[in-house]
Amino acid sequence: MFIHKIDEDLSLKLLELKDAERVFEITNQSREYLQEWLPWLDNTTKLEDTKGFINMCLKGFAENKSVNTVIIYKGQIVG
Repeated sequence: MFIHKIDEDLSLKLLELKDAERVFEITNQSREYLQEWLPWLDNTTKLEDTKGFINMCLKGFAENKSVNTVIIYKGQIVG
């Protein structure tokens, strides 16, 4: 698994299916704010949508086309 440590508290980690619930939760909580920059949010209305996105990201990573990460702060996904 890819993890890039930035400092003692902050790191970037490759997005994984096990992260889906937390990523969906964060996205859903900030939906109104994020919609200005992320128009795809209108199509992400349930956990399964986030899982589909993560699967697409993992495929892109396996094909050396993309790297999608989550932000980890003090051991918790925050973004």
